[in-house]
Amino acid sequence: MRLGLVYLPAAAASDAMVSFAHDLVVGREARMVVGENALPHLTLLHVETDASPALLFEAAKAKLPPRLRFDVVSLGLLRYDTPYNAEPAPPATMAWLLVPNTEALRAAERASLTLPGFRDAEVTTGNRDAFVPHLTIAMWEGHLPPTTFDPTRDDVFTKGIEGALALGAIGKNGTFERVLAGGWPA
Repeated sequence: MRLGLVYLPAAAASDAMVSFAHDLVVGREARMVVGENALPHLTLLHVETDASPALLFEAAKAKLPPRLRFDVVSLGLLRYDTPYNAEPAPPATMAWLLVPNTEALRAAERASLTLPGFRDAEVTTGNRDAFVPHLTIAMWEGHLPPTTFDPTRDDVFTKGIEGALALGAIGKNGTFERVLAGGWPA
């Protein structure tokens, strides 16, 4: 099973990211856009494992901060030529919300790699020197720019977004499909 250890943005920030992502894909053939069953998330790592999610999360919450603040500073558009955790597909464009690699975030990422159940699992994300903190919010077919983009969205490009530590199921193209442990209280 592919699992993700992540920080989930608080509800207002998450809702703003979903709205922003849906605006980006207007007029495009969306392959993925955050929303229900594709939650906005800031990844520490993804692993392929048969370990118990409950035991993995117990190890994580014993060593990692339950809440972490982060800033969203920019929108990044990337070529997406090799699908992640998905069947082969034509080239696409991926939209990331970029997050500065703060010492607190870097420490959480490094610690996650040493946790029982995680350190022996197959890590499927770019970690260590390749760690680039971001939230993937949308993907659309082809190498095309978004048709709409509002860089003045202060509800998206903001500082001090609070994230809650969570473990969940990772689906096609790295989507965070559902929370298995942790996250925000319902």
